[in-house]
Amino acid sequence: MGGDDVVEEWVIAIRICGAAALAAIVGFEREARYSDTTVNDTVHTHDKKPACVKMHMLVAASAATFVGVALLNTQKWQLGDVNRVAAGVASGVGFLGAGTIAKKEMQVSGLITAAGIWLVAGIGFAVANGYWYIGVLATALAVVIQFGFFWFLSPTFWKDMMQKFPTTTTEDDKDD
Repeated sequence: MGGDDVVEEWVIAIRICGAAALAAIVGFEREARYSDTTVNDTVHTHDKKPACVKMHMLVAASAATFVGVALLNTQKWQLGDVNRVAAGVASGVGFLGAGTIAKKEMQVSGLITAAGIWLVAGIGFAVANGYWYIGVLATALAVVIQFGFFWFLSPTFWKDMMQKFPTTTTEDDKDD
């Protein structure tokens, strides 16, 4: 349980809020990149991507709630198995993520969204069990992957790199 022998309800409540906050950071990338919100906040259509900040927060908070209640039941009545609860929630979240995947002809979309939803459930599990470092690390890794790869794969990145580091040929290359 993350080093705790006895977990109080208020600790679980804080962990649920923490899981939701970390998931908000992960979900922000989806919302920020695909949102139609205007400067005057008159248009709020968020239907370009199926998972927004709220969905990520709800998934992590619900995963943390299930695990937190299982922890409380285990210590109060010696009932339940936290690992079974975690497995059940992971399966349910997998189905939720599958709902975001769409296939049109030979094009598949929504896989990154599904993986993000599954990841925030894992963040909820980690935080609910008191493993804050793991939850924060998973959040940071998700942000680096989502923002970093988007930037790394952009055409402007490679254009700038080619200008900064032009390729040169040597005499050895010309012989081949």
